[in-house]
Amino acid sequence: PTTFVVCGFTAYFPETNKTLQGKIKPAAAAKDKYSDAIATGHTGVLATRKGSTFSTRIGNLPPSNSVIVTLNVAVQLNHQSRIDQGDGCYTLAIPSVVLPLYIGDKLSIR
Repeated sequence: PTTFVVCGFTAYFPETNKTLQGKIKPAAAAKDKYSDAIATGHTGVLATRKGSTFSTRIGNLPPSNSVIVTLNVAVQLNHQSRIDQGDGCYTLAIPSVVLPLYIGDKLSIR
């Protein structure tokens, strides 16, 4: 969808049973906090949206560890009239391909 609102974002790290809850911050402040986490050896998560593209950066994830990212969005459904049947329907288009910028050895997208 070209218009959506992010309602929630979490990153869950199963090996440590730790969950990071996303918070909305001004872009510069969010990037600074992410950079500080990385510089001090902590795992950092940064999620950004530019237009209809949502990106996530995860830094300092220990080798062989995993992360489960959950993104909650709200979208407006489009109404389509079906003139031949005298009624209508709503449609929701969900992208069928998620393309990571970096593909590691054990990347898993669910």
